Amino acid sequence: MLSPYLRHYFQSEIDELVDRNKHIFKTKIDINSLKNLDELHMHEITIKTDIAKTNGIHITEKCFYTDTEFAFYSLMFSNTISKFDKPIYRYYIGEEGQSVSVLGRKKHWKDSGKMSRKLIQDYTNNIFNGAKDESLLDTLITSVCFHIENCLLINSAEGKKEATDTIDFIKSNCKKLESSIIKK
Repeated sequence: MLSPYLRHYFQSEIDELVDRNKHIFKTKIDINSLKNLDELHMHEITIKTDIAKTNGIHITEKCFYTDTEFAFYSLMFSNTISKFDKPIYRYYIGEEGQSVSVLGRKKHWKDSGKMSRKLIQDYTNNIFNGAKDESLLDTLITSVCFHIENCLLINSAEGKKEATDTIDFIKSNCKKLESSIIKK
């Protein structure tokens, strides 16, 4: 199920309503029948526990950026989607020390690579089409770009090498992702 979420900014104490998939309505619909399914974020997803159990979904432990993993696998193993029109989740942003802050990204840059590679491998081991495929690819593109940015943020030879290795990994493991990144 998708729902809008609230993005809460610490500095201003303002809540912003985020509804990225407004074109999806309450009825249960086949994911691949959708024309435009934006990349899904953890903050807007609720899944049945049975989907996680049946498909052996285990979120990586002791690793940052697993929100992408949760969103990716939720979509990967779902066939239908419905919409709840009220926000369920409040996403707090702008607090010092968050993993998405510049400091957090520099500290946990290797975790973003671990996550990207895991998702790429699981994507290439399956066949998808339609809106599901497009959304999964968008998630991978965002994950990879985030990781490469993190590698460059640390401004070191190790970071630059990891960025290059990530690009080479994509080229040798997922041509579809490579061509999608080039298109965007």
